[in-house]
Amino acid sequence: HHIDTADAHITLAEIPVVPLRHGLPQQLLDRAHSYIDTVTAAQSRLGAPRLHIDFEQKQITCGAHTLEKLDPRLFAWLAWWALRAAKGVAPAHWRDIDSQEFLQVYGLHIGDTLQAYDKACEQQANGFEKDYFLGNNSNLKRALEKQLGLAAEPYLLVSRGKRPQSTYGLALKPEEISFAGLPEELR
Repeated sequence: HHIDTADAHITLAEIPVVPLRHGLPQQLLDRAHSYIDTVTAAQSRLGAPRLHIDFEQKQITCGAHTLEKLDPRLFAWLAWWALRAAKGVAPAHWRDIDSQEFLQVYGLHIGDTLQAYDKACEQQANGFEKDYFLGNNSNLKRALEKQLGLAAEPYLLVSRGKRPQSTYGLALKPEEISFAGLPEELR
């Protein structure tokens, strides 16, 4: 079968360009990745939010991205907020939250013999200190945004209401949060 190019027609189509650079994690931008790897990473951040916390492996996965080298205190901080959200606990003001709930998650995560845990227990013996509470919120936000870019949004703590009565919590629904190796003490 003979094909004659004289009968060929060329049709040009517009290809939409969507700038995603600001939605990609810094590690993807810093390294040499193929086009396919970059597109796959960008697409994975556009799906429905899913937060998975694996206590045995000490890993947190947001969507399709597993967080790397998250500080143990921040791991426990996010895990604690996720436990509250998974149980349907309403957002709360920092003064109204029992700091022992967080300290229990922190202690189970890092072990209760470490100096950082002892210091946290000492600081929070009478409830959360405002600076400790807000500092952890800020540090968690910074860590998630560094690794997830704009895709961090569903996993960030949300402040509701006006100062000084702002309440905090995750906006994730209980069905968007899952756990593996959840210690019996936290169920």
